[in-house]
Formats: sequence, C-alpha cells, structure tokens
Amino acid sequence: MNEKYLKDLSPELQEKAMECKTPEEINEFIDDNDLELDESALEMVSGGGALEELYNWLYANGHITEMKKRIRKQAVLYGLEALNDAPPQIKCYRSLLNAIYDII
Repeated sequence: MNEKYLKDLSPELQEKAMECKTPEEINEFIDDNDLELDESALEMVSGGGALEELYNWLYANGHITEMKKRIRKQAVLYGLEALNDAPPQIKCYRSLLNAIYDII
C-alpha cells in the first residue's frame, strides 16, 4: 500500500496495511478498519491508476524507449538464431539482421 496514505494511521494500522499484497486484501483492510481513501487512492487500489502511473513515469524518464530497444534487439537475436536452421536462400539474410542489430 502506498506510504503516503499510511501517514495518518496508527502504527498498528500502518503495520497491518503494509502486509496487504493484493487489491482485495487492501479493500478488506479498508472495510475492516472503517477507513476512507481519497479518489486517487481508490483508483490505485482498484488497479486502474497504478499501471497508468507506472507507464507514465517510465515514459517520462526515458525507460520505455530503452525497453523497446532491448525488445527489438532480442527479436533480432532470436531471428539470427533461427537462421541456423534455415535453408541457404534464407541464410543470406544474416548480414542484414546483423546490420539491423548494430543499428538498434
């Protein structure tokens, strides 16, 4: 559970809240302890905002571009490995895949 929502809870409730691992456990904890969360916290608990927030942070800090490059490189490496079993007329494309790998 996000620590900014825990700061006003008692130490005992903070400890219990930190033990919650799933949205269902968080919802149950909130209900059992008669707590209220603001709208942004409710969105994160429901799962709607957490992934979007993570993606936005990754994108803003340049990590999405780097991940895309790594994925493309893995795809090219897989293609190069696959060419080992390819017929000769296809193996000639190995140099093109190597050039693509060097570019990305």
